[in-house]
Amino acid sequence: MKVAWVAILALTSLLAVSADEDETCPYGWYIHVHRGYVGDNHYVTTEPMNSDYVRIKMIAEMGAFKHKFIRDQMWALDFIPTPEEDPIVLRKTCKTHTELITGFWETSASYCYIILPGLQNVRRARCDRSESCCKSPTICYEDGYARHRYWVYCAHYSSPFNGYYAVRYDTFPQCCTCRRCDKCIDPHH
Repeated sequence: MKVAWVAILALTSLLAVSADEDETCPYGWYIHVHRGYVGDNHYVTTEPMNSDYVRIKMIAEMGAFKHKFIRDQMWALDFIPTPEEDPIVLRKTCKTHTELITGFWETSASYCYIILPGLQNVRRARCDRSESCCKSPTICYEDGYARHRYWVYCAHYSSPFNGYYAVRYDTFPQCCTCRRCDKCIDPHH
């Protein structure tokens, strides 16, 4: 019975999801382009399975599939072939660990969830900078940057019912290469 009430509450609350009605827009609502800067340490790569996260994930995905325009774009991702790596530009000369990004913190309380992260597949490379890769003074750096276009749903983390959908265009490193440096220090620390 409790599950039924939660489902009814979630479905009726989807009506409150921001989708600014606009008669001039061919899709019936305004598409946000989210341009805010996201710091490298604000990205989330593991899904925290607490109740607030599960709620924002459920609202984001159910609401996205309610809008035909977003739904069609999400399914189209299945039919886009994976690009082949350029052997020169994306040469992995260092061990590369890639992370799937599932969302990011817009503020300390506002979270942007990447809708269906496994399908959108927004990834970034992480490089081990703990030791030199080809004698001194060399170090592994992120390289092979690729631009991703992806859909997010942003809302207050503990009250996600009045959020908004947006498209983001961000650039992430895809591999690690060995480079010479004058001072081998990690600029991210």
